[in-house]
Amino acid sequence: MNYIRFVDSDDYLQSYALEHSYHILTQYEVDVLIYSILIAREPTTYTQVEFDWQVFPSHIKGLYTPTDLILSLGGYAMIASAGSFTGKASLIFENNITFIPHIIYEDIAFCTKSVSKCKNIYISHEQVYNYTLVPSSIMNSFVTRDKRIKITYSYFMILQTFLHSFREEENPVMKEYYYRACLDNVKKLMQSLQLVGYVEELGFNKKDLLLSLSQLNIKGKRYFCCLFPRIYGFPKRIRLALRRWILSLS
Repeated sequence: MNYIRFVDSDDYLQSYALEHSYHILTQYEVDVLIYSILIAREPTTYTQVEFDWQVFPSHIKGLYTPTDLILSLGGYAMIASAGSFTGKASLIFENNITFIPHIIYEDIAFCTKSVSKCKNIYISHEQVYNYTLVPSSIMNSFVTRDKRIKITYSYFMILQTFLHSFREEENPVMKEYYYRACLDNVKKLMQSLQLVGYVEELGFNKKDLLLSLSQLNIKGKRYFCCLFPRIYGFPKRIRLALRRWILSLS
């Protein structure tokens, strides 16, 4: 058996993690093993802290094909956290599944492609991965202007990867999933872009984004906000302000 197990340099596995993985991999002979629930640790004492994020909902567990998994999710849900994944080496190398360089959230595209390209997946809720909430952690740090620019660029690059998969995918269930993944990334991209605009160091420009939106046949509000990203969310803020004002009069 040749599998790749991902562990971040700040994190660590429970002492029994590899043995637990071995038993699942030998019993079910799956391409991908996912541990859905992480243990969060404080960075100095390594005390366990409350952490409500997990890869999949609690009812998603056991053996799946990619199609069955997506159908069980009931639509689109982000698949991420490389620390949760153990993948067959041949699956990763033969399908050229790589991390997008120089971005944040690089595991989103990697994990999603791993799921879409495999034959079967086993999902366990055993807690074997210890995630250390260091100050520089993505989930635990202040967003500076430079980081906001990198976040915006990251969503754009993830969108390009998902667009490619959407065009190439033949499985109708996975194709629909990738379409929804593209729409989700467009929304997050626009939310981030409104805070920085098309600054020179962004890494892409308005023309690049418009080309991406045209491939998804996106029109209306999102297309308009691509032209003028600073106004994204402005109509909603006006509507909410008016609603609060009207309620204050009653």
